[in-house]
Formats: sequence, C-alpha cells, structure tokens
Amino acid sequence: MKPRFPLLAKILLLVLGNLVLLAGMLALFAGLRAQQGLDSFLLGTARERIRALASSIALELDGTDEDARDAMLARYAAAYKVDLYLFDNDGPQAAGPKVNLPAEVHEHMTRGPGDGPRLGSEEPAPPPPPPTSDGEPRKKKAKKGKGKGKQPDPLSVPPFLVVAEDGRYWVGVRLPIGVKDRDSLPVRGTLFIVTGSFLTNPFYVNWPPFLAVSGVAILVTLLFWVPMVRGLTHSIAGMMRATAGIARGDFGVAVDAGRSDELGSLGASIREMAAQLEDHMHGQKRFLRDAAHELRSPIARMQVALGILEREAPAEMQTRLNDLKEEVDAMSELTRQLLTYARSDHGHEKEERRAVAVREIAERAARKEGVEAEIQVDPGLRAIAAPDALFRCLSNLLRNSQRYAGGAGPIVVSAQARDGEVDVVVSDAGPGIPESAMSRLFTPFFRVQDARDRQSGGTGLGMSIAKACAEACGGSIECANRKPKGLAVTVRLRVP
Repeated sequence: MKPRFPLLAKILLLVLGNLVLLAGMLALFAGLRAQQGLDSFLLGTARERIRALASSIALELDGTDEDARDAMLARYAAAYKVDLYLFDNDGPQAAGPKVNLPAEVHEHMTRGPGDGPRLGSEEPAPPPPPPTSDGEPRKKKAKKGKGKGKQPDPLSVPPFLVVAEDGRYWVGVRLPIGVKDRDSLPVRGTLFIVTGSFLTNPFYVNWPPFLAVSGVAILVTLLFWVPMVRGLTHSIAGMMRATAGIARGDFGVAVDAGRSDELGSLGASIREMAAQLEDHMHGQKRFLRDAAHELRSPIARMQVALGILEREAPAEMQTRLNDLKEEVDAMSELTRQLLTYARSDHGHEKEERRAVAVREIAERAARKEGVEAEIQVDPGLRAIAAPDALFRCLSNLLRNSQRYAGGAGPIVVSAQARDGEVDVVVSDAGPGIPESAMSRLFTPFFRVQDARDRQSGGTGLGMSIAKACAEACGGSIECANRKPKGLAVTVRLRVP
C-alpha cells in the first residue's frame, strides 16, 4: 500500500518549516534592530554610503547655482532610489521637492550638533565654554589661516535617524550648503534621505550577501539532512515490501541488514519472523500431506468394502449404504484436495515457466471441469506461466464459479495484456462475497458460510490452491465484487 504522505516529504517539510521560522525570526529581529537607529548591524555599511552620498552632494553644491540644485538632487534621488531634501537649518528648504517636515524631524534638524543629545549614533553635545570674569561666554580665538578661520567639518557629525508618524524613515546628514560671503561661516544645512523602509531599500541594506548566506545555509542543511532521511525512508520502504511479501506468502524476503540502529534491529526481527513463519507453514503443509496420504489407504479400502456391500446388501439397506458412500466420497475428495494443497508449494517448483497460450489452457480447464464458460481470450495471447500450475489454477476457479454461481448467469474467462502483464479474469454473475470476507478468501479452509456441509459448498481449499498455483506461475491473484452483482477473480501473469 502506497502511503498517502511519504515520510521523506514530511521530514523535508519539517526542515523547510524550521528554516522559514528561522528566517522569519531573523527578519523580525532585523526590523527591530533597524528601528533602533543607524548603529544596527544591518546598517553598518549603509553609514558609509550615506556619508559618501552626502560628500558628493556637498562637493557638487559648491559649483551649483541655487536654481540648479533641485535638478541635481533629483538626479541623485533617481540614481539611489530615495527621496532627497535639502534644508537650511535656520531657514527654508534649500532644494528638492517641496515638503512639510514632520514636527519630530524639524526638531532634530534645528537641534544643532552642540544643542543637546541626538538620536542614533550622535555623540552627546559637548559642554559650553566656561564664562569669562565679567560673566560673558568665553569666545574661542580663530586660528590664523589664509584669510578665514578653520571650522569643524559638518560631515564629521554622525547622521541621525527619525521615524516619522507616517512610518517613513528620515536620515539627516549635516553638511555645508554654501557661504554668505568670503569671511562668514558656512551655512549649516541638513540633507534628508527619506525612504519608506530600511529593509526593502537597497541603499541601506544590501540583500544579495544575506541571500547568498541563506542559500548556502539551506544547501548545507539539505546536504546534511537529505542523505540521512533518504536512508531512513529507503530502509522503511524495504521493510514495507518485505512485510507485503510475507502477507502474500513469500517468506524469502530480503531486508537490508547494513544498519546498526533501531531500524536494523527491526529488519533483523522481520527476517527472523519470516523464517519462523516459513518453518511453521512448511510444517503445517507437511503435516497435512502426511495425514492426507495416510488417510487415502483406509478410505480406499472403505470404498472397496462399500462396493462389495452394495452388491450383497438387501434392498432396504441400499439407502443407508448410498448415504455412507457419499460421506466416504466426500472424505476421499477432501484428502485429494489436502494433498493438492500441501504439494502446491513444491509440486510445481521444478516445472519450467514458459510462454503458454492462455486460451488453450482455459478451454482445457473448462472441459475438464465440465463448465460451460465463455472464453473471451485472443488465441494469440501468451503469458509466462507453469502450464500445469496455470491449468490447475483456472480449474479451481471455474469449479468455484460453477458451484456458487452456475445458475445465475454466464461464467466468462477473459484476458488482456497491459503494462507488461497479462490479466486473466474468471468472472460470474453470482451473489459475490461480503466485503468483510474478501481479505480471507484465499485462507485455507475458510468458507464464507459457517456451516460446513455439502449443501453450502466444498472444503474451503479451492481458492487457496488457486492462489498457490498462481504464485507457482510467478504471478499473483486477487478478487473483487462486480457491479451490480457477481465476483471477478484476476490472475496476473507476466508477458513473454
């Protein structure tokens, strides 16, 4: 019986589900880490890209007119698939599509590098310089240079991250956006890089390496699990075939003995069970053969004595003698079938299997049993079988159909070749058998009706003999009820 859901598929689905669960947990963890700011391990390389983008834009701003800044930002935005906005920290929007800054973003923008703590990787604001003796804040002296003082590079300030209420991510980068005149300080500005998500935007997260690592992990997992699971399912499949063979009476089954685990122990137990069953079956048949053989001589002497009594007994004793003769004849038939069944395993072992004409053997069996059957078999159809075993098999099937369904309609013997096999079917229009008794039909001495008298049928060995003969031909046998009524017994043989 083929399983509806193989064990290999179950285990592989379990492994795949485990990997999907791990991937989901990793994605959730990555999302939570991304919410924590630009210090996330996922965004480690993104910080360098953010600084590189800001540096490129800052350098290009030096030589770009204010009227051309929008086009310049649009070019960078299209190249990196992000939204770019440039703001003067103390004034209006300097470039980019017009946008209303969310309040939380505006708050972080106006909070300068020395105005307090910032989100993300920004360092705490440095303390203000100590006041002078008159209470005024101490002013730092500008270092002498080539005409103007040196100021800290705004690009050295770490970027900050704000998640707005609408769920968009605003990454702000401090950068100079120009000077008012030669001696003035640079105008502080903020470049905003805006996306709808971190994890799905390639500017922040470079997924190919993660996918490559995931693919390698899946491949390694499959390489680790599949051979072991395949070995398990292969062993189990072999045991299934072995037990199916034992159920058919084939006790010489082969079970893989190369395993040293529980499945190996189970295989050894199956082999031991098959050997014990074979010994038991052979012992049973040997007992039946010996008993039937020993009974034949006294039964034959009883028949001879009854023949003498029939000639010498008075007329009033003939009825009783006839009844006794019928009982002795029934005993003789039983011993004959017992011998046939007991010899069925070994009686045809030496008979050569060869290509035989199915129609010829079916016609000969019908003539021998005196059954008027419709032989619907192509004269040229041939099958591999032991001729005497196939003849005995069909004879028993025809006798069984005649006994139980002879008066209900025609008995038909048909055959056809398909898929490398020849199906020989003996069918009738009788009452069939109950489905509950179908699995026991080929069991020796089993009869559908419990009463064991001549009116209810024979000895219960006919179908068992037919099964043994079919197996002696290297084939198999099965039965099924027909619709609306009747029974069909199929003998399956190999094509030449």
